[in-house]
Amino acid sequence: MSIRGPTRKWVHLAIDNSGWSRRPGPYRRDLREVGAKGHLWNIDLRTDELAADVTVAATLSGGVPGEWELRLIDVEQSVSTDLNAESDYRLVSFGPSQAYRLAVVAGTAEYLSQIGDELVTIPVALSLNANAPNPFRGATRIRFGLPREQQVTLGIYGLQGRRVFTLVDRRRMPAGYHSEIWQGRDQLGRRVASGIYFYRLQTEDGVRTRKLLVLR
Repeated sequence: MSIRGPTRKWVHLAIDNSGWSRRPGPYRRDLREVGAKGHLWNIDLRTDELAADVTVAATLSGGVPGEWELRLIDVEQSVSTDLNAESDYRLVSFGPSQAYRLAVVAGTAEYLSQIGDELVTIPVALSLNANAPNPFRGATRIRFGLPREQQVTLGIYGLQGRRVFTLVDRRRMPAGYHSEIWQGRDQLGRRVASGIYFYRLQTEDGVRTRKLLVLR
C-alpha cells in the first residue's frame, strides 16, 4: 500500500500486530500462509497534522488467488471498498497522536462475508452524519448510510441555495456506509470563502441536510 496527498513532513502506515504473543508491534511486512480461507491485516495510519486529506492506494504485486476477493475496510467509518474494482481510498486523518484504523481483508467470498459482518454494519434507515472536522480549513469528511442500494446525489450549497460543489452525482451505490471528502473548493477548483455552507444528501429514500463551517 502507498500514500498520496499534499506534501507533508511524514505519514506513518503500519500493520498493527500488537496482539502477537512474540515480538508484538507495528510491521512494514507480514507474510501469511497460502492454504487458509483468508487473512485480515489491521492497519494504523498517522500523519504529522490533524485532518490531513490522505489517499491510500493499493498496488497488487502478483495478485491474489483467482477465487479470492480483496477489500479495504475503514474501521473508523464502517466503510468497505472493493480493491479488485478500485485501488484508491480517501480519508481525513486523526493526526499524530491517534491512529486512524483500517483493515485489509483477502480471502474467499465466505471469509469476506464473515469478516465484513463483524467490521461493517448496514444502517436500518437513511442517515447523514455530522461532518468531521467541523469547522475546518483544509478538508472534511462527510459520512452517510444507505439501508439499500439506490441512486445518490451529494452536494455542497451556499446560504442562498446555489450548489457550490458536487461530491456524488446520481450514482448508484450499495447498501452500507459511505464516506466522501470535500476540500473546501468549488467546481472550478477555487477555495471557497469562510462561512456557513450546507451539504445535502438526495436519495430514493429521501433527503437529508446538515450544516458545516469553513474557516480561512
